[in-house]
Amino acid sequence: MQPSMVQYLGFEQNQGARTCLFRVFGVVDAQKHERWFRMSVTMPSLKDNRFKLQDLPDLCFSKLKRELSFETELQTLPAQMSIADCELKQYNDEHYPKRGKSGGDSRAAS
Repeated sequence: MQPSMVQYLGFEQNQGARTCLFRVFGVVDAQKHERWFRMSVTMPSLKDNRFKLQDLPDLCFSKLKRELSFETELQTLPAQMSIADCELKQYNDEHYPKRGKSGGDSRAAS
């Protein structure tokens, strides 16, 4: 199924994890089709990686769209997926690059 639309539905949170909820609409054999996905990350992972909660839907949305692009009829995505530490780190590195240390005045002293 080629998805025609991915919709973010919100999130659920408990003491151990935050889960983003998505609905994917598409067409299979000329029939409208929808599926539901849950993408979770543990609260300790978010804290350890200093990951901003407001960035989680974007990360999950991007991962879901990427994974859907590789889906085949024989290999469909599971309805429940997790976000790994390495994905949190990569997102932070790409969206919040570390700045170089400030060296003060760059002019040479005379």
